[in-house]
Amino acid sequence: MTEVEALSTRTRISDEDLRACEDLKTQEDFARLAARLRSTSAGLDEATVVAQTRSLNPMRQARAFLLLAGLGARPEREALLAALASKEAVLATAAAFCVAACCADEDTLLRELLFGATPWEPSQISKDGRYWLVTFLGFSGDHRCAPVLLEALREHAHFCSPSTTVEALEALGCELPPDVDPQRVSISVDPGSEGILITTDEKFSGYSNCPDCRFFPCRINRYYPGAIQDCSFWNRTDPETSGGIRDLR
Repeated sequence: MTEVEALSTRTRISDEDLRACEDLKTQEDFARLAARLRSTSAGLDEATVVAQTRSLNPMRQARAFLLLAGLGARPEREALLAALASKEAVLATAAAFCVAACCADEDTLLRELLFGATPWEPSQISKDGRYWLVTFLGFSGDHRCAPVLLEALREHAHFCSPSTTVEALEALGCELPPDVDPQRVSISVDPGSEGILITTDEKFSGYSNCPDCRFFPCRINRYYPGAIQDCSFWNRTDPETSGGIRDLR
């Protein structure tokens, strides 16, 4: 990549554009930003932009992901995973926008990002990265991602907040299945002890260091692929065969 090419891609995206992702509230906001990026990226060489997603500069990477969104080009897997795992909010939101704009129909990629590459491997992206990705998929208006979002709601509440997923499906105009409970429940891995923390709704609130202690609130009292995370059990114990789980609501 020449210095002229690098300068061209770097100067096309303003600081306002970089911040715009975090301010999106509706499908209309998403569509306006997507249209602006299509105009901004016109004439750029895709390979040049893809190369900048591998930059060591997070702001340059973020600009590159937004330009890829404008070009309608799929980003490279490794650069995408790193960006969505980044603690740099600007980079994570730009990468999430790029996926929602360009890859909403790629079920395999979306499942790897949101749920993990296999049933026994956790998602490699951050909690914030998953939040923005689910949110932007809803704002994208692309109904091809609805099956993955429904799977997130049914099977992966431990990775994808049910409330966020419900909002994304509602933004797409999808009717929730009658057997899905759209409770605004937060289920997350507690970084202090690597257990699972359930909060928000008093019916489900509780804490579990599963599967050893056998305590589960009812919302997650069945096996979800990849759901059980404990430093001594991860990838070693199958919850389906580990014994009975008591509902202690």
